[in-house]
Amino acid sequence: MVESMLASLGGDARQAPPSPGSPPALASGVQCYHVNCRLSQDVSDIGRARKAKLFPLLKYCLQAIRIRFAHGADHFYFVPAAPCRLGMWRDWIVLGLCRPFFRRIIYHWHAAGLGLWIQSQARPWERWISRRLLFQPDLSLVLGSYGRQDGEAVLSRRVVVVPNGLPDPIPAFDREVLPRRAARWVERARLMASSGQGTPPPSAPRIFSVLYMSHCCREKGLFDALEAVVLCNQRLAQRGSPVQMQLSVAGTFLFKEEEEEFQQRLRQPDMTLESSADPSTTSRSPRVPTVLCLGFVSGEAKHRLLRESDCLCAPTWYAAESLPTVLLDAMAFGLPIVTTRWRNIPDLFPSDYAGLVDPHSPSQVAEALLAHLQTPYDPMPRARFLACYTRERFIENLLAAFRTVKP
Repeated sequence: MVESMLASLGGDARQAPPSPGSPPALASGVQCYHVNCRLSQDVSDIGRARKAKLFPLLKYCLQAIRIRFAHGADHFYFVPAAPCRLGMWRDWIVLGLCRPFFRRIIYHWHAAGLGLWIQSQARPWERWISRRLLFQPDLSLVLGSYGRQDGEAVLSRRVVVVPNGLPDPIPAFDREVLPRRAARWVERARLMASSGQGTPPPSAPRIFSVLYMSHCCREKGLFDALEAVVLCNQRLAQRGSPVQMQLSVAGTFLFKEEEEEFQQRLRQPDMTLESSADPSTTSRSPRVPTVLCLGFVSGEAKHRLLRESDCLCAPTWYAAESLPTVLLDAMAFGLPIVTTRWRNIPDLFPSDYAGLVDPHSPSQVAEALLAHLQTPYDPMPRARFLACYTRERFIENLLAAFRTVKP
């Protein structure tokens, strides 16, 4: 999201003009200078304490201070850490070194929870240091109503809700995606109606494809999504339905022990499907896996998954979760979504949206998936994305928030 914001605001002012083919910058009147404060080597390294991270962190702080005097950039934009002790200590170093040199401090809370964590779990001496180094920024940008608590916890002078926004990944949606979504619903409804009345047409979509696309870990809801799909297939079999659900998992595992547990679960007897579920047939068809493990995907492979899937399942209860951008991707592709009432996520949907469930509730996830299976194509996700969560709307809201900060 920081990269997208920079591109939209014209990029780093010290760099050469963008190359042909780069996304066009939106007129903003804001001049940006970017210090890419990257400390972790990969996803598994995030949040790990390593002495080797200290020197780069100090170097990045010195770069920011140099920019302050070389270019007169006196507003310091900073993304606070996730709610953990090491992240808080990192923020102490950055703000302790840089804050005295800047006139205005702006926080952008992409991860949720650090402000509340300081209040509830930090030691008394850590709260004392945090109050002196981290508190009272001039502006806190938060992604939704839940995020206000973080901004208020650090006594921000102003808190403004600015939801994330993305470039439309499929501008030709009405031509390239919508006809397929509508046709699959019609064929699947015909297939379900023909249950027990002979062999359905071979073109009918027997598999309702559920997509999980995120880091693979328990808190992101991977195991809840898996068990929910198993529950769905059990209930569909009890009803004699010819339709079955298959879960496609796109992402990398954060923890080796969870990956081993997941692979062990996939070896259980209830983790395969019959490629033909027509109860009128007597022959046994070859069995296919309930779960497809695809690993990390990006670019066109990611877009193909979003085009070809029937539903996104994201039952997260991740501690630092704020507003997962994969939900915006799914909305842009017109996918129905099953996700949790967690942090800022409910702000994305109408108050009566049926795809919201409680955290830690595979049975509720299963009920929501079955409801989407039987519901005709709903234009709401795509329409809501276009109305509220495009890159243009994001930058418009961001600039309006920036203008609330005194020069």
